[in-house]
Order: sequence, then C-alpha cells, then structure tokens
Amino acid sequence: MLLSLIGLLAAAFSMLIAALCAAGVIPPNSILGLRSTVTLRSERAWQTAHRHALWPLAVTTAVVAAIWLLYPLGVLGDRAAGVVGLVVLIAGLLWGWSRGVRAAQAQ
Repeated sequence: MLLSLIGLLAAAFSMLIAALCAAGVIPPNSILGLRSTVTLRSERAWQTAHRHALWPLAVTTAVVAAIWLLYPLGVLGDRAAGVVGLVVLIAGLLWGWSRGVRAAQAQ
C-alpha cells in the first residue's frame, strides 16, 4: 500500500512540476523538469516540451491512482499494486519526456 501511495504522489508531483514549467513559473534549470539539450536551449523550447508532456503525465497519474484504488478492493495485492504502479509511473515519465522533447525539436 505504501509503495502504491508513493507512486501516486510521485506521479502527481511530476504533473505539477510539468504544469509549472509549461506556465513559465519554473524556468529552464538543471534540477527540475525535462532536462535535455533540446529543452534547455530556450524558454520557448522548455515551455513547449512541458506543455506536450502534460497529457501523458495526467494519464499516468490517473492510471496510478486507479491502481492505488484497486488495492483496497482486493483486486491487486500490496506488492503487485506497488510494482505495477511504479512500472506505470516510469513508463509514463518516459512517454511524457519523449513527447515533450519531440515537440521541442519540432519548433
């Protein structure tokens, strides 16, 4: 249960950071956000990348939340819910990163 909750919080935090970066609240930096040579080359590339990463991160957060909710129903065991949630989280982060970087490259 704790592992699933950690996954849910990490997914929500990732989505929040992407939204703040897309809005320009968090400027290009070496600590938070989608960091690559493409996204760090300009404010516009940074915001474009994060704007395009929002949808995958929202979907990821919703799926991880659904997995977290399935645990109390007995559909998934504690370890299974945690492992599946973390796998979904990692896949979603990679999906958001690749979508964002491709959008920044296309400008």
